[in-house]
Amino acid sequence: MAEQIGIVTGIDPGGWARVLTDRNGACGGCHSGHGGGCHTCLAGAKFESRATNTVGAQPGDLVKVSLDPKRYFQGAAMLYLLPVTALLIGALVGVWGSGHAGWSQTAGGILGAIMGISVTVLFLIRFDRSQSAVHSLTPTVVEILSSGKSAASPTKVKHACCG
Repeated sequence: MAEQIGIVTGIDPGGWARVLTDRNGACGGCHSGHGGGCHTCLAGAKFESRATNTVGAQPGDLVKVSLDPKRYFQGAAMLYLLPVTALLIGALVGVWGSGHAGWSQTAGGILGAIMGISVTVLFLIRFDRSQSAVHSLTPTVVEILSSGKSAASPTKVKHACCG
């Protein structure tokens, strides 16, 4: 499972928690010697997201947040592979259909690519707003590591990669 440690910054209605975690990007923790840090760390490496609060965490609690890797890769495929595939298929269909419409192949390919990417973006926006996406692609608070009474306040937590 893809797991991260974070601090609950707030509770939303409906069993949701806002969790502040470290952004794990390509830098991997700022051990570079490029002037004291990478751009990710210098710009702030914290990320606040919503997670399903199944364990009853409260603001200030240090928690473990998890997302099933299968769901993680499904979301990544939808976000990255689906638009590129639709763009290519749209362009190919546009080139094929341009002969029947009496257009040049270039115009047909461009129009088909625009149509393919447009339909995919509209589909992704609609899917993102659906309840199935909310429940399947959202991380879950799976464990409270320490109570908010003993944990540092969310504003006093230092960046893991920048100290």
